[in-house]
This record gives sequence, C-alpha cells and structure tokens, in this order.
Amino acid sequence: MAQGKALEVWSGLPTWAKGIIAVGGVAIIYFTGRTIIKKISSLKESKDVKELTRDAKSDRTALLRKGLRPSFSETQYKGWANAIEQAFEGCSGINISWGKDSPLGTITTWSTAGYKVATIMNQLKNDLDFIDLVIAWGVRTYDKCGILTGDVVDADLFKAITNDLTDRERRDVNTILSKKGITYKV
Repeated sequence: MAQGKALEVWSGLPTWAKGIIAVGGVAIIYFTGRTIIKKISSLKESKDVKELTRDAKSDRTALLRKGLRPSFSETQYKGWANAIEQAFEGCSGINISWGKDSPLGTITTWSTAGYKVATIMNQLKNDLDFIDLVIAWGVRTYDKCGILTGDVVDADLFKAITNDLTDRERRDVNTILSKKGITYKV
C-alpha cells in the first residue's frame, strides 16, 4: 500500500522536482561514501604515525647506546619544532639567500617555510639531533595554504615537510643533512 502511494506521489511530481530529488540522492551517496573513505584513510595514517613515533624512539635508544649524545636541550628541539610549525601555517613567501645567510652556502631561493626548515636542519650535528627533532615535533595539525583548504591533520615531521616543501627544497635539505653526516632523509 505504502509502495503504491510513494509511486503515485513520484508520478505526480513535475520533472524538475524529480531531477532535484535524483541529484540530492546522488549527493547524499557521494558525501557518505567520501566520509567513510576519509575515515578509513585517517585510521591508516594514524597507525602509520604511531609506528613512526615508536620507530623514532627505538632509533633514539639505539643511538644513545652507540654513545651519541644530543647536542641541544629538549627545550631547543621543541622550540625548533614550534618554529617549523609556525612557518608551515598558511601560505609561504619567497626568501632569497646567499653566502653566510644561505643554508647551502650558495645563492638559493627558498619558500619561507623551506628556509626555516633548512636553517634549523643546518644547526643539527648528528642523527640523534634529527631524531630528537622528529620526537619533539610528534604529531601536529596546522593550517594548509589557501582559503577553505582546511588543515594538514595528524602530520609527523616527514609528512609536514613533504606537504610544504618543494622537491628541490627537500633535496637541498637532504644535502644539508648529508654534509653533516646525518643519515636520515626528508
């Protein structure tokens, strides 16, 4: 009975109303599916971040056993992590550096965020310093560049650097790390 009544109501609707109902139904299915996929993806990312944190702490223990010592205080690493996050917030400008002001020692153009990361990485002295910076960063959420673009969510330091620096900037940061004998790459 109810099915027949629904069919009768549907048949009596003008074509434009049927179109609106059809588009609305498709939109509901799309947004529901998208939400489910995002949730599943975020659960996987959350697991990956937890593994990275556990691995970083394990690497730290191994480096301490080898006799490496941090070059800076925990407060310094946290300050650097906060400075990097601040540089990643929103959109980045352009920075041209050369000579002593250049993290590479040559004339280079950097995004503001890239320059901040490079100058901080240039101060690290060993693998333990890098790991302590990764641990100090932990997992963060910060504002993505652009209007209505949302946030970068649950980002470890590697994800944040990959998201905010260009391929060339990441290569240059890796060059800085390599010159210091730091084996980790971003």
